[in-house]
Amino acid sequence: MAVGRYVIVFERRGEKENWKKAKKALKAAGIRSMKSSVWDDADVPSPYPMDAKHFENGRMLDTKIYTIRVQEEESDLAYSIILQLFPDYQPYIRADGRPGNEERKDLREPKERRRNTITIVIAVIVSAVMLTSLAVQAVRHARERNGAEDMVYHYRVSEISNWSQVDDAAVPESYARFTRELDAGRVKRVFAEFDMGEYSQTMYYTLRKDKDKLYRTANPDSPDFKERLLQKGADVQPKAEVFNQNPEVTTVKPEVVRNFSRISFLVPLTAIALFFLFLSLWLRRERMRQMENSRREDASGEKKDAEPKSFDQIGGLHPLKKDLKVVVDFLQNPEKYRDAGADLPRGILLYGPPGTGKTLIAKVMASEAQVGFVYANASDFVEKYVGTGAARIRDLFKRARKEAPCIVFIDEIDTIASKRSSDMNSEDRKALTALLTEMDGFRKSDNILVIGATNRMDDMDEAVLRPGRFSDIFAVPVPETIEDRLEIIDIYAKGKTFEESFDRRAFAEEMMGRSPAEIRDVLNEAAILSVQKGLAAITKECIETAFYKRLLHGHQTDNGETDERDLKLIAYHEAGHALVARLCGSRVSKITILGSTSGAGGVTFVKPSERKLYTKRMMENKICEMYGGKVAEYLISGRNWDNTTQGCSNDIQKATQLLKDMVDAYGMGGNGMVNLNMLSRETSEKSTEYITEMSRTLQERTVRMMERHGDLLEKLARALLEENTIYEPEIDRIVGEAAGTEAAVREQDASPLPEPAAASTAPAL
Repeated sequence: MAVGRYVIVFERRGEKENWKKAKKALKAAGIRSMKSSVWDDADVPSPYPMDAKHFENGRMLDTKIYTIRVQEEESDLAYSIILQLFPDYQPYIRADGRPGNEERKDLREPKERRRNTITIVIAVIVSAVMLTSLAVQAVRHARERNGAEDMVYHYRVSEISNWSQVDDAAVPESYARFTRELDAGRVKRVFAEFDMGEYSQTMYYTLRKDKDKLYRTANPDSPDFKERLLQKGADVQPKAEVFNQNPEVTTVKPEVVRNFSRISFLVPLTAIALFFLFLSLWLRRERMRQMENSRREDASGEKKDAEPKSFDQIGGLHPLKKDLKVVVDFLQNPEKYRDAGADLPRGILLYGPPGTGKTLIAKVMASEAQVGFVYANASDFVEKYVGTGAARIRDLFKRARKEAPCIVFIDEIDTIASKRSSDMNSEDRKALTALLTEMDGFRKSDNILVIGATNRMDDMDEAVLRPGRFSDIFAVPVPETIEDRLEIIDIYAKGKTFEESFDRRAFAEEMMGRSPAEIRDVLNEAAILSVQKGLAAITKECIETAFYKRLLHGHQTDNGETDERDLKLIAYHEAGHALVARLCGSRVSKITILGSTSGAGGVTFVKPSERKLYTKRMMENKICEMYGGKVAEYLISGRNWDNTTQGCSNDIQKATQLLKDMVDAYGMGGNGMVNLNMLSRETSEKSTEYITEMSRTLQERTVRMMERHGDLLEKLARALLEENTIYEPEIDRIVGEAAGTEAAVREQDASPLPEPAAASTAPAL
């Protein structure tokens, strides 16, 4: 990668401390190309003069010039940081009259030339090693050629692969015959190995009277066998020498094993491995450079939708849209606001649950203001390579300046803007620092607005949220009112045909607590199902199936194969939930005992309360509602808790979490207004005891409540077993009249919850 042109961003004479301070700030901002140097002032001759202007209080002034240089593409950011540190900064004027704004050619370091030189040297070394290895192998092959009589090569026994041919050429003899010939002194030469290995089991020998004939016999390979052979006057040779010294065998050409297990193999292999390692590293660097350039191009531009967007495509959120329209007007008519002394906010932070439309809001703002839209996901800035994340952030804002006026949208910004801690690695810190520095470096005339989106507001670093950065913070909640949900349904229902029986308001009520993305997903899935079934319009059954598939992550199953006992338990379980919810004042839109492939045996749809603040009594009612399913199983199972099933595990989990929050976080446990989560482990153990006792009390209250209305439980369960699914009108017909009566009775039966020993104070630490 070519080295860019360097530009001087700081050059002052005698300001060593400011020079150090500037280097530290630029390094913290993640500027990788920074170079610093110290020069002698050209207008101060050497040796130093004894001139009064170069002295102060009897001490000679610092006459050195302190310089900081960066690559040209990072110069704007670096210079903005310098101006923040030193608002009155003026570059030093050199003796030749040139300001310190451009680096001299003789100061440029030839990185590319050195890199090319190193590359050539490595290539030459690898090539030399490979050629040497090939030459060695060529000589060896020449020696192995048949007919090269002037060359004698001493093989190793492990290099020969055709010993069976040698065995066939030799005359087999018994070891006893060999011993007699040896004792008689008639054995001339023995070819054998004495290492107790696989090649030492047989040996070859020749006789003095018939030296051209080769014999084969067993090799005892005993410790003193070789010494005995020598004492008897035999010439002992390695086994592989049989090819060089016995004419009988020269007709058998040795076949060499091509394993080169030692240096002859390691040298070329090492050379080739080094060469390909170097080549792979070079290719990887080039590939990373190309990917980086491609990523920069993608992050530059601009995910522009072919179809313009407007605020009409956002359902609900009316107060938020009103504020955002002011920002859009600011982007369209900046002079009007500047004349009034107003500044464009640098950043807007949108937070809320997933699927509430934060990305859509940013796109709508860019489309309404007719400005550029630069999109980035914060995960693109999280890399393991040093400096990569910070560099990508600088790239993003550099392109934003070119596209100005524009909106920079950073999705999931908590990935790089989370609270700094000791566990945070240096790369994440550099990325966060680069983001903060870029936002601080905006000029009023840039007309760049940064919009961040997160669903983890509590994790955001305080430095990101301070005024001047993301000072405007807006919540993007799920639609809270039925009117907001109706608006969203109308937006996503465009182009879809529904049956006349489709009740928009009922569907909006069922979608209470759901995000716009979930509503859109259900309607889209319902449209797909209607096409699959060949229907002309979307039916209620399509909506219900889509609800199961998308929100419950499964498909409805038929109860035909369900055991009757299990089906009865499921019916009473769901009826118990619905009965307690209705008696406690909640509305129930639907109960079904149709199972799903996600594992749910049945579902009770309780409409959430539209209230945002919950009292202790309301939370207790919610816990009783969760206990209703297991209590119903208890009542129809002979009042034996051992006969209840595991189907209530999720209910117990949610109830336990709510009890814990009530006692530990909400100050509803009689321990004073104290957050017990912040106290000692001993306090946590006492809190557990109180939560357990509180659960038992609410459990008993639920049992008494359902005992008083056992007939209603029977009616609801019977209706479910007959119809599989019943809706709100049928539920209200069965339970409606008793609901008010239960509320009055429950007030009289509201048995007090347990209080800890010292209710007015927190437990001892």
